[in-house]
Amino acid sequence: MVSQPKEFSFLIVSDIHESMENVKKLVEYHSKTQTKFDYILCCGDIVTVPNNEQDFPESAKKYEPMIADLFKELEKICPNIVYVPGNHEPYTTFKEDSPQLTKGTIGLHKKYLKLTDDLYMIGLGGSPPILHGN
Repeated sequence: MVSQPKEFSFLIVSDIHESMENVKKLVEYHSKTQTKFDYILCCGDIVTVPNNEQDFPESAKKYEPMIADLFKELEKICPNIVYVPGNHEPYTTFKEDSPQLTKGTIGLHKKYLKLTDDLYMIGLGGSPPILHGN
């Protein structure tokens, strides 16, 4: 007997650019619909780190908490958040050992997430200037 494939439902968001106001509107809208999602896929540009600041640790220290706060708000919709960093994220989100921003968050730059035996999510994010050529 062939098993039926598992179905997943995804909420896909992108280009938040640190707008907590818009994320809260999304959470409010979701509270009315109560749609169930297995994953939230955040497709980059979560914040807007200026290009001349992206490769500095001070910027990561400033922007990582902002990203974490946005994800904590999104976790009210679904606790499983997968993100692919965009070209406006701090350099740390592109590193192999990218920070665990919240308990349910997975950074997917140059990585994959196995959902089933034959279904994977693969991420390759935008690149801040320090990583060009890598």
